[in-house]
Amino acid sequence: MRIDSTDPVFLRFAKRATAGINDAGLMIGVLSDQGHGSAQWFAFALQIGCCLLDGKPLLLVAPTNVAIPDKLRAAATAVETYTAGDLTSCELATKRALAPAGLPMRH
Repeated sequence: MRIDSTDPVFLRFAKRATAGINDAGLMIGVLSDQGHGSAQWFAFALQIGCCLLDGKPLLLVAPTNVAIPDKLRAAATAVETYTAGDLTSCELATKRALAPAGLPMRH
């Protein structure tokens, strides 16, 4: 599938998907099992790309059952997993991911 980067519909989607990335000091990405081709998957890919191109730390948090591609794992500053459906486990994984960036998790 070839995407025309000058297509106004694509540009609106990309701008909405990456809103706030420029102002952020880092990105915390929560991976899911959404398949390739979904709007969520494309938005996440754009967000990761912006983060990497800007040289910002990329922190990934994913349920233990979600496969994290090796190349994405290598590009990330931190990768942590949690038990799906367990909010405490997700919170603890997020705290662990924030540690390499030197940032505490605030509530």
